[in-house]
Formats: sequence, C-alpha cells, structure tokens
Amino acid sequence: PAKTNEFMQQISSMTMVENMAKMNTTMESLSASMLNSQAALQASSLVRKNVYVKTDTGVVSESNKVVKGIAELPTSTPNLRVSVYDNTGAKVSEMDLGARQPGDHSFEWNSGELPPGNYRVVASAETQEGHKVVQSYLAYNVNSVSLGQNGVGMKVNTDAGAVASTDIKQIG
Repeated sequence: PAKTNEFMQQISSMTMVENMAKMNTTMESLSASMLNSQAALQASSLVRKNVYVKTDTGVVSESNKVVKGIAELPTSTPNLRVSVYDNTGAKVSEMDLGARQPGDHSFEWNSGELPPGNYRVVASAETQEGHKVVQSYLAYNVNSVSLGQNGVGMKVNTDAGAVASTDIKQIG
C-alpha cells in the first residue's frame, strides 16, 4: 500500500496472525504436557496392584506360594486343565477345572512345598483332538511404571520384568 494508514493496518494484521500462530503452538505444547501428566498420574495408580499379563511364567517366592491366573477360552470345553512345569520341564502339578463355557476363567495354583523359582503354567482346553493350549494371563504385582515419550508406550515393571500395557488382560 502507498498510503501510510493502509500500510500500518497491513503490518498490524500480519502481527496479529503471527501472534495467533505462536499462541496455537503454545496451546498445543500445553495440551501435550497435560496429557503426559494425566498418563503419569493414571500409571502411578497401578503401583502395588496386581495385573494379569500375557505370559506362561509364574513366579513362586518364599512369601508368595500362590500363582493366580486367567485362562481365555475361545470355545466351550468339557475340561479346562492347568499344568505346571518346573525349570527342567518336569510336570509338577495338574489341575482339572471341569467343563467351561467360552470366556475368561480364573484359577489359582498353590506351590505348597515346592521351592521358590519360576514355573511354566499352561492352560489347555480339551477338544476332540486332545488338549489344546489356550492363552493364559498370570498375576504380577506392579513395582513401578515407565512411560514412553508423551505418555505413549507405558510399561509396568514387575518381578518378571517390564510388560507392555497392551499385554495386560486385567487389573486387580
């Protein structure tokens, strides 16, 4: 523009647009920070709670001789079986839980006088071809939680190691 008044209006408009762009960037940063804080707060509430994670390794300690789990049945079965193996692969226990409908079914195994250590816990459903392994989830106490960048990629840290949040079936 050739006139001073029009020139000043154009500069004022450009400054306003620039300030709005800066404010938008600041709001996006604030929003990301709040989401990260919210994720951290939610994750911290898991500490000292049990989570059921996708694994077949149950940990027996001097203070905790019971391994809790969930077997996920895709179809009904005349017999749900839970077998437990020691670190040499020898079967040390077997529980027949009877007929079950599709869905999630809780179980508990008490190690009794067996020594502390890791045990492989395998749930299987009886079929016409014999017993077929089904997905199982075992309970672990959450010691701490690790968050990824911007709260994405949360992992819970248990006695069995770090577990991705996507491998958690149930809390509590």
